[in-house]
Amino acid sequence: MIKMDIQLSDSKLKSLIRLCKATGNYKKLAVVGLILISNKVDEISVKLGIRVRKKSDHEHLFEYIEFINQVFYKSLQVIIVNEDIVESLKTIELLFMKLRGDLPHDHIKELYEIYYKMRKIDVPNVYKSFEASDMHEYSDLNLFSYLTNKGKKKNSHQDRVKSLLFQQIAQKEKLLRKSMDDSFNKDSFEQTLHLNRLKSSLNSKSKGRISTTGKLTSNIYYQISQQISLKYLLLGGMIVFTLLDAVVIYESIMFPHLVSVLSIYLITFLGVALLLFLIYRKLFRRGE
Repeated sequence: MIKMDIQLSDSKLKSLIRLCKATGNYKKLAVVGLILISNKVDEISVKLGIRVRKKSDHEHLFEYIEFINQVFYKSLQVIIVNEDIVESLKTIELLFMKLRGDLPHDHIKELYEIYYKMRKIDVPNVYKSFEASDMHEYSDLNLFSYLTNKGKKKNSHQDRVKSLLFQQIAQKEKLLRKSMDDSFNKDSFEQTLHLNRLKSSLNSKSKGRISTTGKLTSNIYYQISQQISLKYLLLGGMIVFTLLDAVVIYESIMFPHLVSVLSIYLITFLGVALLLFLIYRKLFRRGE
């Protein structure tokens, strides 16, 4: 069914290309090309559980793809869309905006090449539930059954096995990431998600049991939500202490005889605001 839909879509696209060539309406081809890429990116983002693109805030398509890549690189060191594709799309999209859609023919051709490359990207649904059996299907971690056994094991033995299992996971993840260096691979990505979930389970100390059920996205977005919360906490702190500094300055102007006392608060609030800024800059530098 999906194959038939793709063939029908390709047939309609070929008809449109012929019509636009005959009429000389290449602007229409450029618009359709960007719409097709946008639709594909929306499909990817829905499956990966990423926030919707902020079209009302004029978020560029290439910026949104960079955001998707950033999310999964931070959590899994995996790039979803090849950076060369993103860079090419950036050049074309900015030129499209500058020329109001009147792209040169070479750029229109490149735009459709990007679309067909993007169409090959097949991502899994990260909200799919999984059980312990999935771990065996997606990994060759031969120590996993030991830790998921319902029988009682000594803590010292479990700790040693966990340590060995973490080593196996790290080796497996390294191989999976290497396999996706040149291009994104759905199976390798899904295995990486499973391993990430397994690491989270191993780190959990709840009743000494290892959880092997849940959703592929759980651990990833918990980590991301923590990062976002910390980011806004630091920003909020900077704003609060900066405002307090402004109040102290105002009070100093209004009551000059209190300057000696208020100067202590002025220096303290300024120092805290500066410290929060330095922490924020270190943790959330642009591009990291």
